[in-house]
Amino acid sequence: MTGEGQETAHERPRVETGSPYDRIAVVINVYNQARFLAGALDSVLAQTRPADEVIVVDDGSDDRPEDVLDRYDQVRLIRQSNKGLAAARNTGLQAASGALIVFLDADDRLLPKALEAGLAAVQARPDCAFSVGGYRRIDVDGKPIGNDVWPPASLDYHDLLHGNQIAMHATVMYFRERLLESGGFDVSLPRVEDYDVYLRLAQLHPIVVCRELVAEYRQHDANMSNDARRMLTWVTKVHERQWPVASKTPRLAEAWRQGQRTWRNYYRSRMEGGRAAVPGPASVDVGDLARTSPISDEFGFDRGTPIDRVYIEDFLRRNRVSIRGRVLEVGDDSYSRRFGADRITRQDVLFVAKGNPSATIIGDLSQKRVLPEAAFDCLILTQTLHLIYDMQAAVQEMYRALRPGGVALVTVPGITRIDRGRWGKEWYWSLTEVSAYRLFADVFGKKHVEVESDGNVYAATLFLHGLAAEEADPEKLAEYDPCFPVTITIRAAKSPGWRELPRRAWRRLRSHG
Repeated sequence: MTGEGQETAHERPRVETGSPYDRIAVVINVYNQARFLAGALDSVLAQTRPADEVIVVDDGSDDRPEDVLDRYDQVRLIRQSNKGLAAARNTGLQAASGALIVFLDADDRLLPKALEAGLAAVQARPDCAFSVGGYRRIDVDGKPIGNDVWPPASLDYHDLLHGNQIAMHATVMYFRERLLESGGFDVSLPRVEDYDVYLRLAQLHPIVVCRELVAEYRQHDANMSNDARRMLTWVTKVHERQWPVASKTPRLAEAWRQGQRTWRNYYRSRMEGGRAAVPGPASVDVGDLARTSPISDEFGFDRGTPIDRVYIEDFLRRNRVSIRGRVLEVGDDSYSRRFGADRITRQDVLFVAKGNPSATIIGDLSQKRVLPEAAFDCLILTQTLHLIYDMQAAVQEMYRALRPGGVALVTVPGITRIDRGRWGKEWYWSLTEVSAYRLFADVFGKKHVEVESDGNVYAATLFLHGLAAEEADPEKLAEYDPCFPVTITIRAAKSPGWRELPRRAWRRLRSHG
């Protein structure tokens, strides 16, 4: 048995990869979970891209994890008195020599391509702090339960202020030096020390998302996250630390406020909740959906990415080449910046009332000449048109404001809840593919309008209850059922020749001024 702070080294030929920056360390922290340790070690040793070093840090266990390690001569064992998870991780962080590092709890497992996928991701983005992939939940016996869990397609500090969209630490591969420079894990935190690190690192460096399932999170009675009351206490403390930074920017400040609501609602619902009974044969277990109020009253913003945003952002991504030149967006310019980037030469923002610091044009889109004539190469209206009572006038104004060859990219709700706040008082319409097509074809001409919808009964149900995309199965969200349109998308192009406008639309346009 080794003494305090000492280690047992079982020598193993190291995998030389040709570059010191390719070396990967895996640190496994164990505290009274020796019964799971072999599974964690086996998952590391089964990697398609082997780890260069495997370190087990025993944080003062009583159940003799060294007995398990007697069967593994490929690992180093470091023992210390019980100091907590953050301190144990720091011990492994200091002991490792690799440029890259992954932390695995002893009760969890890596999937075979975890290190290969993480390495490819960080090599593609060497300025990042870390990569993050997806994970699946498993039960105490290692059997999969529930849907796979994926991070959003892109992730940054703003997103993490909304909530911990990484959730499982073993999905992360860090650049070790950047983690050390940040101060490592905060030993004053008895839990959520990983979320604290994500927030600190994301202020300084990008995050790269790896579209690979990389880990398995074992759920059992001893999970630290089961204590919802203590989790709420500590996650709130960690999140509140970010206010001095977030408060300097309106966008970050709003994300911080949303995050405060996210954490309160999430853990309070867990403190209040129970589980539905197991259904009998030929029955349906509606479980958490057997309620008359939605799970989230914020469209899902308080839990992550709303379901409809998956469809909206995919639509804009597919049409990003049209986001160019002079661009107008309603509300703010976030989608323009995200999908237009350096193709935009001038950016305008339209808002209906004074008080929006981002707005360059104030007014109702259905007003006569609220926009300059033939001025814009692209108009972006996401989830806005249904708030305008005179939609026909708004579409005519959009047509008038576009340059010949310009494009309007528009999304409207299909199956949706109605906002309880300000916008509920102006929520006039819900559209279908048929009505949206006719509305725009009457003005832009049939040849110049493309209308599609996205959604199915699964997506609609989750969206109505306010569940987030991170809680959904992405493959199920991608399935299309025209009877359940969650989001309607419209691409309308202004003909290079104005005379191609339908005659009846010309009459309306002239009468509109």
